[in-house]
Amino acid sequence: MPMTTETLEELRDRLASELHVLVVMISRAWGGLEQTALADVRLLMQSGLRVTLLVRENSPIDHAVKMESPQIKLVYCPDHVRNYFDGGLWKQLRALIDDDGVNLVHCHQTSILGAVVPALLRRPHVALVVSRHILNSHNKKDPLHALLYRRVDYMLVLSQTMRRNLAQTFPLPEKKLRIVNLSIDLERFNPNTVDRSLREAWGFPKDAFLVGLVGRLDPMKGQDLMVKAIAQAKKTHSDIYGVMVGNETPGLDGRYLKELQESIRQLHLEDCIVVQSARKEVPEVMAALDLFVMPSWSEAFGLVALEAMAMGVPCILGRGGSAEEMAGGSGAELVRPQDAYDLARKILLLRNSPGLREEMRARGRAYVTEHHSKNVRLQKTLEVYARCYRRRIFGDPHHVG
Repeated sequence: MPMTTETLEELRDRLASELHVLVVMISRAWGGLEQTALADVRLLMQSGLRVTLLVRENSPIDHAVKMESPQIKLVYCPDHVRNYFDGGLWKQLRALIDDDGVNLVHCHQTSILGAVVPALLRRPHVALVVSRHILNSHNKKDPLHALLYRRVDYMLVLSQTMRRNLAQTFPLPEKKLRIVNLSIDLERFNPNTVDRSLREAWGFPKDAFLVGLVGRLDPMKGQDLMVKAIAQAKKTHSDIYGVMVGNETPGLDGRYLKELQESIRQLHLEDCIVVQSARKEVPEVMAALDLFVMPSWSEAFGLVALEAMAMGVPCILGRGGSAEEMAGGSGAELVRPQDAYDLARKILLLRNSPGLREEMRARGRAYVTEHHSKNVRLQKTLEVYARCYRRRIFGDPHHVG
């Protein structure tokens, strides 16, 4: 059942004059979580909403805003923020609410909710929306979390799979868990306007069947499985090559990258697999590929897989998280978790099935266009904001005045 009957234009026009949104993203990393939060801020501002972004100074998201979106109003949190009852953050949030008129806080990190909620005490007019980007493996239905989450108006999740997972493990009723799909910039990720010149820059043969994986270098992402799978697949088809694009997860200190490089050397794949640092030209990376693989076994909802689909690249996804949900709509192939042989088998299947690849290209692009456009995400987000505002200001989620 829809949350509102208002059109996107009506929501934009009304909320632009009613809301001042504070988006909280104080992470020091730069991955899908941080990029999604920043993309949301840009989208909200383009819709005319007043938005302030709370970040850590000199963090990757801070640098991205200064370089690419200097019009965004930035506020810096204290250098050290505790997850619970942080005095510095309390004072800062109170000032933003009382002096700057913030009336909706959208926090993209559930880990700091214990520092955010205390600042909202005796501020019943301020709505609190939380986004959850990963699945949960721990039971959080304890008294402390129940107290914190009682203040949450809605939690935004990425898929039905995640909604079921969080309903079982978080102290929130299902009616407060709303699915808001990730979005892709379909103008930027357009297979008709992006060239494939990176293939030549990487030095691959023109007739290479190029398999790619884009994302943080991390054991959970499955780059080691891709190396083993390509080694297996090349035993029967020597035209299969691979490229991995991404930076190592902070804290691994180069260990996983060294493991990958050693595995590539031991399997004599130095001339067949290229490892590249993360780069901004993700559409160009995807355009260079014949096949995208995401063998992660715990991906909540892979943004990079959607980017590959938007570029018309056939995809293989590791079962787990929301992969089956995504594959059901897009036609992506699924492989067993941590099974390099199964991944090799699916790589060979698609390498030898040009008709199937063509079908997957069209189906994947259509799936992203229908379910993951920017307007779809914006509509669902603004519907949640509108319901919060009505409830907090008028005490009636259906108020339309």
